[in-house]
Amino acid sequence: MPTLGKTMGQFIFPDSLKTDQGKITRIQSPLYTIKFQNQNGQPVPDAKCQVEVDVIVIKVELGIDVDDDGDIDSIDDAEEENTGAIVFENWDNDDDDSDFKPDNTENTVSGEDDLVRIELNIEPASLNVGTVKLESSSSKLKIWKSATKENMPVSLGTAWDLSTTSIPSELFVEGFDESDSKNDIQLTLSYIALGGNTPICEDKINVTVVRLNLGVAVYRELDFGQEWKDWLVGFCPAPEYDHTGVIHKYIGPRTRAGLLEDNNWDVIEMQAGPNTILTTTLLLFKSPSPSSTLAYFGAHTNKTEFENDTKRNELIDKIETLRFSVFPEYTTSTLDPVPRAIKFNDINGNSVPDLISEVTALRCDGLPEYVYEHTGIPVWFNAVTGKIDITFFPEDHNDRPECTLNPDSELSPRAQYGGFGNANTSFQLIQIFELGISP
Repeated sequence: MPTLGKTMGQFIFPDSLKTDQGKITRIQSPLYTIKFQNQNGQPVPDAKCQVEVDVIVIKVELGIDVDDDGDIDSIDDAEEENTGAIVFENWDNDDDDSDFKPDNTENTVSGEDDLVRIELNIEPASLNVGTVKLESSSSKLKIWKSATKENMPVSLGTAWDLSTTSIPSELFVEGFDESDSKNDIQLTLSYIALGGNTPICEDKINVTVVRLNLGVAVYRELDFGQEWKDWLVGFCPAPEYDHTGVIHKYIGPRTRAGLLEDNNWDVIEMQAGPNTILTTTLLLFKSPSPSSTLAYFGAHTNKTEFENDTKRNELIDKIETLRFSVFPEYTTSTLDPVPRAIKFNDINGNSVPDLISEVTALRCDGLPEYVYEHTGIPVWFNAVTGKIDITFFPEDHNDRPECTLNPDSELSPRAQYGGFGNANTSFQLIQIFELGISP
């Protein structure tokens, strides 16, 4: 919300006018007439002491699409400081670099879609004296002239001398690093009069840089189908092995309400049926049918390794390769109701699935296990054999769970996130987005 001064406005006075005791007595927008009065509010009787001058009222405005509805309007203006705007940390790989380099480390990004437009304005538009300055309270933001950067950064603290140039009507904000708290970053546009040092008017927007934790594994209670129930009757109690998928994409708006909506998160999971590797929403993952009352156990990842954004981008690329190019199956039957974690064709003859194209089938927990460990991020390991990587030790991950619970040697979704209290996993609970707002 722009500030206009103590009462009606901030003013530029001629250099010869040294007093600050003027009061507005007549408005002729955008010009105001100032008359001088004594301490009792009466006109100064000596004509030589009474001066009338025209002064310019300055207004600067800095705008951002707070509600992410595609425009910057009065609703955004009213909320830009209290609610504040969300900008996503730009760690992803929109230009599909083969080295999976995070976009926030590059100066030009083809296909960039994470920068947020801001609007800059000053009134009157014809003003050609003084300086307009754009500042940020934090280096967690970067400013660019282009939505795809195009190697055109704008330094924080940039000032435009209105006698020689005009201010840009729009710039683009990049989330370089995640915030420490809500609205902890302030962007300020200010006007400084000629020869002055202190802004006489300014507008601020508060910003929170939010980190989307894509690529994390999510877990819920297993939804037993009739085939499973028939097989289990009289054999053993229903084992508590759970089900898993991987958060692949966020498709909602840059708002807290959007982040809290499960329909805005895409999950890739393995399921029995004709479409064995499929995309669903977090809402449907948690509740596959309207009558579902399944326990949800949250999102998990290897927190230490997952801070490496290059690895995170590589992992997400492997998920997309499996989903859209390899099409592994999820094989199960009444004779073999618990499938192996992984099956593969040994194309290169080394007896391990070190090529993604070799994978022919994955169990639900085999999906995160394989894409993580193929990327070099350890997850579950067989505590009996000591083998970690499913890419090179598939059979150590294929000791299938059955009625006797052996999470130290039998991989399952619950063993994968440590739900049995087992310590042979690197996964820990994590929010699907930062800052620590529970999803």
